[in-house]
Amino acid sequence: MISSLVAFARPSAPILMRASGAFYSTNLYVGNLSWTTTDEMLHKTFAQYGAVRSARVIHDRDTGRSRGFGFVELEDEQEASAAVAALHGSEMDGRNLRVNVAEPRQPRTQW
Repeated sequence: MISSLVAFARPSAPILMRASGAFYSTNLYVGNLSWTTTDEMLHKTFAQYGAVRSARVIHDRDTGRSRGFGFVELEDEQEASAAVAALHGSEMDGRNLRVNVAEPRQPRTQW
């Protein structure tokens, strides 16, 4: 499967594409968020590029404060690709966003 993937995009914003040209995922990682960024702000920003299934900022479970990153899932693969291309490196709340394809979550090991 790895051999069928190729890197595609600007050098600073790699996007995984299948060799067939199909986008690999509609789930996007959004990093370098301001601590004041909300789920609604993330949703509104990405809605410019297509239908947003979900948008969430990750918070520390002990303090409740933002951890500075989140995830956005878009309905369509082309919309997700357009959002990555347009928003990676763009400014939101005074911070330059890092937007790329989210990697699948790895299972936690049991102690």
